[in-house]
Amino acid sequence: MIETGAIHIWAGFEHAMNNVHPYGGDITEVYPQHLVPDKPIGDPWIQAGKTLYALLKQFCLVNDVCASVDGRQLGEWMNEYRFFHKCDIRIYKNESIYNETTEAVLLPIFQSRESEKLFRKIENAIHRDKGEE
Repeated sequence: MIETGAIHIWAGFEHAMNNVHPYGGDITEVYPQHLVPDKPIGDPWIQAGKTLYALLKQFCLVNDVCASVDGRQLGEWMNEYRFFHKCDIRIYKNESIYNETTEAVLLPIFQSRESEKLFRKIENAIHRDKGEE
């Protein structure tokens, strides 16, 4: 299920943000195929990239951080890239790095209603896991 994959990926972002990810401290490895919906519209690997981009943008906004994907700055390039392989995502807290990427991070959050529904499900699941209502 796409929600399960997204929650797992979000948890990896949190570990990287806190510099405790076992893979590389501030780096988490992501397998975008976990974000491909059961019935993708168009190319499933481009859909994975779009979903990863929306998820990562939301994470950066919520946590006031920035990110890079395989050494590239977070950006709209992810909407057209075929994510069919593992990628390394670095989460930065550094203020100087954040200032360089503010424009990329502050783009509109939701690409589609499907993305918005996914974020609501993730948000609710995170609050349930933390015992919040």
